[in-house]
Amino acid sequence: MIKKLCNNWLIDLKQSFMIGDSQVDKLCAKKSNLYFEYSKTNFYNQVYKIINKI
Repeated sequence: MIKKLCNNWLIDLKQSFMIGDSQVDKLCAKKSNLYFEYSKTNFYNQVYKIINKI
């Protein structure tokens, strides 16, 4: 899935991250070398904090 996205769009994987709700999402992020977090209730704050980390 991630490889297909990268073929169609100019995506900087070093500046990218993934938020998911399952172990499969975490595995996908790991295989793609993406930072991963499980989704939380306040999505806006979660994304804000991740962007400041990266």
